[in-house]
Amino acid sequence: MRDERMLDDYLRELVTQTPQDLIGKKSFKGILGTAHLLPGSVVLSTFGFECPLSSKEAEADFLVSFQKKNNGPFLLKLSAEKNFGRSAVWNDVGKLADFWAGKQLIDDFWLEFDIQGEAPLVPSLFFRPLYNSLAELEIILNYSLSALTGNESTVQLSSQVLQLVALLPDRARVFQIGAMRSRPVHGIRLCIHEISLDAILTFLKKIPYPGSVEELKEILIFLQPLVHDVAFSIDLSEGIGAKIGLECYVNPNFSAVEKQSAWTKMIDKFAERDLIDAAKSIALKEFGAYTATGQLFKELPEELVRAMALMERHAVSTMWQYLHHLKITYDPRRPLLAKAYLSVQHTWR
Repeated sequence: MRDERMLDDYLRELVTQTPQDLIGKKSFKGILGTAHLLPGSVVLSTFGFECPLSSKEAEADFLVSFQKKNNGPFLLKLSAEKNFGRSAVWNDVGKLADFWAGKQLIDDFWLEFDIQGEAPLVPSLFFRPLYNSLAELEIILNYSLSALTGNESTVQLSSQVLQLVALLPDRARVFQIGAMRSRPVHGIRLCIHEISLDAILTFLKKIPYPGSVEELKEILIFLQPLVHDVAFSIDLSEGIGAKIGLECYVNPNFSAVEKQSAWTKMIDKFAERDLIDAAKSIALKEFGAYTATGQLFKELPEELVRAMALMERHAVSTMWQYLHHLKITYDPRRPLLAKAYLSVQHTWR
């Protein structure tokens, strides 16, 4: 049976539980309008908010994941069907859902909505490829790039991706391949993790990177004492883009107190470089993990009802909301920008 309730039905309680200095009521209204496009059962997968930190405006974009363990291919296809004809991008979402269901070469899929942009109902598309070799990654690219980008001819782009990945250190992984379909840009974004700060610089020196490696080195030196891990993103189209995204993480094995201390230190240092507005700095520090049980759900999703019937009595359906990571975007043509990514995740306790 299809879940006729939509995602916005389950998000309205978050309006009062999320700091308004980070996501204002006007921005949340836009998020709810976009969430109405998606099946309600998506609430059982991770979703979140992208909050620009440099400006005073409490604006945010909306991100939602589809996970294999939570019937991801079916829900992604259902989302595409519900929005068929709204944009050609949704038709491509359907094709990618079919690819995922048929080949099982994707771990999870993300839709990102630019709520403040010109096309807030058109998603950008990201997925995590499952591969153990360049040959396996090539298969994924051959099947997915055309639908991901909306372009029929992707042979050159696929070759460019494979050439770059071949230059990464052995441990480094592409953990997301994306296309910003809601924006007037072409090409894809590669997100790479399991790579050291020094290895990022070494990699950029190997490729025809058009930005300043020395400027990036200064940023990484600034980040080194603050972060446990950094992932980076790079854009590809007809060439390599100069913009670099640096995702900053604290140690996932830290206790809640240790995480709070690490985030506070990072936020303070970002604020010293004028990367975070003062009010947003305070809001981020106060944004600790919290639990919300039944009050988030006015009516439980069908999948949750079935799962609860199978769980032991002490298991409680719980929503966690927490700071997932901070991101610095380097673009030699513009000042540094910082964003916070707030995550909401369903777990059993």
